[in-house]
Amino acid sequence: MARIDNKVVPKSLKDALDKEAVTRNISLNQLTTEILENYIEKKYSFESEKRFTDSMNNVSIAINKNTEILEKYIEANNKMLNILLE
Repeated sequence: MARIDNKVVPKSLKDALDKEAVTRNISLNQLTTEILENYIEKKYSFESEKRFTDSMNNVSIAINKNTEILEKYIEANNKMLNILLE
């Protein structure tokens, strides 16, 4: 069975973990394993979302840049047409 050292973890946290383990009728080791797995899952999920958001921001920047280039191209073509039609 897992043992929590009071020198590393405050007594109030140790007592809360012990109480939760008893309430859920699982070992303290199982409880701490679940907590760690949930933390890792959420951490990776958050990092994934952050990478996705960063990627979408980069796509948005690229689209805006392409739009600017396209607008300048159209503007230049209009000027050229006006010159040719004069």
